[in-house]
Amino acid sequence: MSDLNKLFRATKLRQIKIARVNPEDHSFNSINAFAIPLRQNPQKPDFQVVSTYESLGKDYEEYGLKASLPTKKNIRKDVIFSDLTNRYKAVPYEKENQSTLNKKKLTGFNLPVNHISSGNEKGNPLIHGLEKNYYSLQRINEENPDFLKIIKSASFQKEFKNYVEEKSPEKYQLKKFNLDNFKWELEEFLNERYISDFDKIPSGPIGTGGLLYNLSGRVTNSPNGLVYKNVIPARPMAYNKSLALGFVADNVISSSSTSTPRSTHRNVLQCRPEIVEGITVNSINKTVGLKTSVASFFNIRKRSTQRYNRDSSSFNNDSKNGTDALNEQTSAEDAAKAKENIKSQILNSIL
Repeated sequence: MSDLNKLFRATKLRQIKIARVNPEDHSFNSINAFAIPLRQNPQKPDFQVVSTYESLGKDYEEYGLKASLPTKKNIRKDVIFSDLTNRYKAVPYEKENQSTLNKKKLTGFNLPVNHISSGNEKGNPLIHGLEKNYYSLQRINEENPDFLKIIKSASFQKEFKNYVEEKSPEKYQLKKFNLDNFKWELEEFLNERYISDFDKIPSGPIGTGGLLYNLSGRVTNSPNGLVYKNVIPARPMAYNKSLALGFVADNVISSSSTSTPRSTHRNVLQCRPEIVEGITVNSINKTVGLKTSVASFFNIRKRSTQRYNRDSSSFNNDSKNGTDALNEQTSAEDAAKAKENIKSQILNSIL
């Protein structure tokens, strides 16, 4: 007898009977005295419990089950009948490991994931978190006497405005654009664009890291080096968001951009290519942060314009062909009439 047969033979389904309905209860149904009331007494629950022996409580992966069957000792993990997966709903079965499941979903698409964990969990052993020198606004102001003059210049304001519109489109739309409202973005912008490259230590991997093969979920390699752009299909949603990979993704490009189509009833059901800018799996609050941007080669307005031009050109060609055919038919009729006139003139001259 196989281990799976032993497991199911030793597993018992214990059913607790439904208490008889109190006739004085307002939810009592006189047609059926054993009907389930709307308010059940908590001391008399109506559920079913699945339990098995401790010796058979092995890893669920050995049997291909979604979750391990509970044992009699661990009574807190009993399966409640009302919480089982049925035709109307699918319940989560590993709440403690939800961040791990989210990471597995994303690694199935061969996408590298940045895992934010609590202090007790270890980081990724392959890519160490390299540190870099980070300058605050106060330190930059102290070391550069012309700092205030530079940040108030028109060229700097224009470049910083484009940076804020790309990195924080929601905040850019809600708040008035000035340096006081975007101090944190200004600090990030200066450290990213204006600090010398010799004073920075790269915070991410450069090249393939000496690897000749792909490690799923860690580094994506190709013969040309490290792949950092992944194009995925997505559907546009309201509020500058999109639905991709089963998650609601934040679009890092502002809705005022020409490459981002408006979420109307015509294109909301259409898939568009989007580039994955970053994926973060947080094990603390069991969430996934997905940021995407519309691919630069995709423009729904351009596509509609091309389709309109193609349709109009085909219509013009059809009309031109129809006109040419009509002209040919008219010229043929004129030639036939001229031939008849010549024939009648010849007959008149003979007679």
